Amino acid sequence: MPDSTVAIAFMSHLRKERAAILAGDFKEIDDLYSSKETIFKDLALQHLSGNELATIQDALEKNQQLLRASIEGVSSAKARLSALREVREGLRVYDQSGQFADVSNGQNEIYKRT
Repeated sequence: MPDSTVAIAFMSHLRKERAAILAGDFKEIDDLYSSKETIFKDLALQHLSGNELATIQDALEKNQQLLRASIEGVSSAKARLSALREVREGLRVYDQSGQFADVSNGQNEIYKRT
């Protein structure tokens, strides 16, 4: 655990950020960004030990991994919703001349089997 008050504040901030990431509270993550930037600048002025820097780096990497996974999850959900929207609107197939043609499926809703 860091000894420097700035390092302790930064670790506390990273814990808040991690909780917000895990909760999917993107507004909170955005709100934390400006204060993180300020603390990070203060941290750069400190003379920290190797152990303190390693602890901070580890926490930063863990949050980065969570953010990366969140971005991938949102992208995956977006792609899935897009695919469902395309199916709902109809199919794109090749016609006899080799051009794309839209075929309506005649159904406006997608039903979930239970």
